[in-house]
Amino acid sequence: MFLSAHYGGEDLVTKFADGEAWKRMLIETENWPYSFPASEDYPTSDQRGYQFWTTTNEEGYFSINDIRAGDYTLYAWVPGFIGDYVYDNNISITPGSEMNMGELVYEPQVMDQHCGKSAYQIELLENFTSLIQTLSISINFMSIILTEGLRNNLYGHRFRQYGLWERYAELYPNEDLVYTIGASDYKKDWFFAQVTRKKGNAYQGTTWQIKFKLEDVNQNGVYKLRLALATANSAELQVRVNDPKANPPVFTTGLIGKDNAIARHGFMDFTGFIQRIYKELCLFK
Repeated sequence: MFLSAHYGGEDLVTKFADGEAWKRMLIETENWPYSFPASEDYPTSDQRGYQFWTTTNEEGYFSINDIRAGDYTLYAWVPGFIGDYVYDNNISITPGSEMNMGELVYEPQVMDQHCGKSAYQIELLENFTSLIQTLSISINFMSIILTEGLRNNLYGHRFRQYGLWERYAELYPNEDLVYTIGASDYKKDWFFAQVTRKKGNAYQGTTWQIKFKLEDVNQNGVYKLRLALATANSAELQVRVNDPKANPPVFTTGLIGKDNAIARHGFMDFTGFIQRIYKELCLFK
């Protein structure tokens, strides 16, 4: 395949008429090697943007080495907290220079501080990798090479996890996930994605329940439910409170999402992605 919606979604796919892709391939073959890198409009190495990354130690100290000369902005985030840290000024790096950033203070975003205290929160899935590693991929999606590798312990990290979402129907063949605040553990009792359940050749929507108890209910008070979605694909999220058959629901997103993040072939990079998404489900009282 030349271009696909597999990674970026349908909106990023170049559209071709019938046969045009093959025609374009032959044209590009004749034009190779391309001349555009020699164009004055093509950015040279000192004109491009660069990113350099690191992780602090437990005390918050960090260093970034071998940075190309240029002007940079410093960003940082803390897994489990909302909001990025942004350094106020640009940082100019010159050859051989050494910068001491001094003390940097990160103040996380306060979630709706006027709403009162939080009744419950399902925390960040920091152990997302271990959560997925507790699942085993269905044999129907394994390749012969990877099956042999697993048998010989050559792929201890199990990079390829294609089809992992199908395990939901095996774990919950008839009833859907029920999570009880104060009793359930999100590391064990929370599936990594809310997906459909396959029944025969059809797919059914699933309804998850989160059960919690409020000792003191203010009948005239305002309660807010805050959801953070990492990804969605041709999905509709509906929220109901106390009555699972209420129609219409308290809230619905309508049809949302045009990406394929759940149907990934592996999870090693996906883990880094999910740690940057605050996965929280909070009810504010």
